[in-house]
Amino acid sequence: MNQPAEVPRAALPLPPGDRERIRAYGAGHPEEWGGLSIGPHERLQAWFTDPAAHETALRAVLEHPELVDFRIAPRSERARSAVRAEVDALLGAHAGSWYGVGDRVSTISVSLAGSATELAAELHRRFGDAVEITIASFKYPLEPGAQRREPPGGV
Repeated sequence: MNQPAEVPRAALPLPPGDRERIRAYGAGHPEEWGGLSIGPHERLQAWFTDPAAHETALRAVLEHPELVDFRIAPRSERARSAVRAEVDALLGAHAGSWYGVGDRVSTISVSLAGSATELAAELHRRFGDAVEITIASFKYPLEPGAQRREPPGGV
């Protein structure tokens, strides 16, 4: 994969036509397409499970290919959507135990109440790294050796 080219800010933003070309190309490759995001310096990031297999073909149809970076997605948008549907169903059965859920390029983020440790364990067991879990203000699971410190009075 090519390294990102240095592009002066005056050359930005990327024309909407290129964004649409990238999305259309990705839609034609649903098992590999991971999504589109804006990265550092307002550059577009095209995410594929195997970006090298798509970079040359996609750059050939872009007006400004130098403004696009290609990134490795750990799962396709289709696979992430399937995980999201299962996460939503599980959270629906635990009303009051969670604060929010959102989509990221490669994961689903879930914010849980401090008392939802069993739900956190179930999410982690079922979905592994496809779901980023925060319980109270702590990432779950805790890193090895990390200790959860509760403020006086509990969380």
